[in-house]
Amino acid sequence: VMALIAYLIEKKNCFGPHLIIVPNAVMVNWKSELCKWLPGVRCVYYVGSREERARK
Repeated sequence: VMALIAYLIEKKNCFGPHLIIVPNAVMVNWKSELCKWLPGVRCVYYVGSREERARK
């Protein structure tokens, strides 16, 4: 997934947004790895029910 995003950015000038769906249990690790390998990419969590997201 990270290699694909890097390819899209570097070769196709496709800067996103890109949605990656992962289980909650590994979300922090995914964000950490994305920031490590693709430091210029902005990563945001998008979690919770519609009501929970509206409150944020």
